[in-house]
Amino acid sequence: MRITWPWVVLLLLLAACLAHGLWIVRDLGPYTAVYDTYRDLGYVQGFLDGDLAGDPSMDGAKRYYPPLLHALAACLALITHTPPLELLVRAAPWANLLVPAMFFLMVRRLINAPAAAIATTLFVCFDGLLLPPWMAATYTPWTSVPALTQALFFSSVWLISARIQQGRFIDAVSIGSATGIVFLAHTVPALILAAIIAAAALATQRARLRTAAWVAVAGGVASLWALPFIVPLVISYHLKIVHANGAFMDDLFDPSRIPKRVIAAILPGLFALIGLAWSFWRRKQIGVGLSRATLAILAVWIILPVLFLARYFGCGGGGTSTVCTAFVVPVHHWMFYLQSALACVFGYAVMSAWEAAGMVGRRASGAAAVAGVAFVLACALLILRPIDQQMRDRALDMRNRIDVPLYQWLLTHTPPSALFVADVSTDGVHDTASTAVLAAGRKSVALPFTFSNPYVNWETRRDRSEGYLAAALSGKDAASLCRLLAEAGPGNGVYIALALGTDAPPGQLQPVFRSNQNSVYSVAPSVCR
Repeated sequence: MRITWPWVVLLLLLAACLAHGLWIVRDLGPYTAVYDTYRDLGYVQGFLDGDLAGDPSMDGAKRYYPPLLHALAACLALITHTPPLELLVRAAPWANLLVPAMFFLMVRRLINAPAAAIATTLFVCFDGLLLPPWMAATYTPWTSVPALTQALFFSSVWLISARIQQGRFIDAVSIGSATGIVFLAHTVPALILAAIIAAAALATQRARLRTAAWVAVAGGVASLWALPFIVPLVISYHLKIVHANGAFMDDLFDPSRIPKRVIAAILPGLFALIGLAWSFWRRKQIGVGLSRATLAILAVWIILPVLFLARYFGCGGGGTSTVCTAFVVPVHHWMFYLQSALACVFGYAVMSAWEAAGMVGRRASGAAAVAGVAFVLACALLILRPIDQQMRDRALDMRNRIDVPLYQWLLTHTPPSALFVADVSTDGVHDTASTAVLAAGRKSVALPFTFSNPYVNWETRRDRSEGYLAAALSGKDAASLCRLLAEAGPGNGVYIALALGTDAPPGQLQPVFRSNQNSVYSVAPSVCR
């Protein structure tokens, strides 16, 4: 089969992404720019330790973060005999190539190949210029579960576009399964997919009883996939959040000021959307017509994130009303999907404008010129992208945020049931011991605020942790240390990590490990005598 210019553009963009990504992460070793990686590492370690449904950091707590990608990483670590930290950090530049590749295939299905090439060029080259990798719809060389989940989302949209018009119930099963699998990776894209399925079914199969049954089958199958994750949370917590770590707010989304960088990051898509609306208002058709399914998919895909973003700013980033507190997740997750949807619109608008102006013809020379310009633009924007160097500097700074020697010691010298006390006063910014314990999947009295289980009260755990640390430093409070042993349970090791320079006095604690950043002490049962 003859390879046309859009495929050449895709391959060159993927090559540029990989080369630039490997260059950015060179010589970083176990350090990464995305702090969430060490949280994810703990979940992967939990699977490796045989804890399939629990929160590895809290004894008796249930796993609250969608488990799919963590489980896949654990399987890969077992199959390849690769340490989980090395796997997550080194595999990211390669695994994340799935995101632009699936984006291209999806847009090709929704519109056509030329629009896919243009949209993917914007997706790769522009969408990551102004936003950090945990909120930008683009290729990134860093490990990020929400970012990688985009590949699953795009695959599901492709499937919906390909199968929904026929209205067969076997297709409802496959589409529902795809949605359920996405839910097991991340909740935000699954919610968007659910709305897309309903809208696209109504647009293509018409409003009739059979359509309602078809949507019900798709929703039921998706729910079945989600049950193993949701049921333990319903039974144990009734899905009632008592620790609102979902309210995490990046400074770029400070509701007290205009989010200029966020607006700038979606400007190309907004201009394209305005241009298409103007053409429609003028009753002037340009480019290829879009199917009912594509129109419904893109409409819902844009509207839903816009509504959640509007709610966030309307509630001032908080609020206590039902509108402001229902389904609260960090608002930047919606930026992934607004950006990628607008990139689709941009690809369609530019392709249509070029065809209307006669700039894209069937001759191979014209197609080769467009592909060459796209490649040069991709390389230039990737090389000059300042956020990448900032992220590299952030990764280098992780040497001051996680004690890797302590992490490695924990894996080789302590069991998963061991209980640790570490400082969480700065929410992980310099709590190098708590980050190491989190990454090792060991039990903690308290975790950094951002990564604590939302269904378990954080304040009481933090207070207990601070009390135990004070007892360790005083050398005189045996009663508190005895309560710590009781909290750990019979036969479980208990350890207290103190930053260097705050060593515990001799007597009650026994030193067992020292790194360049922390000292670890064990609490012996004899303290209760």
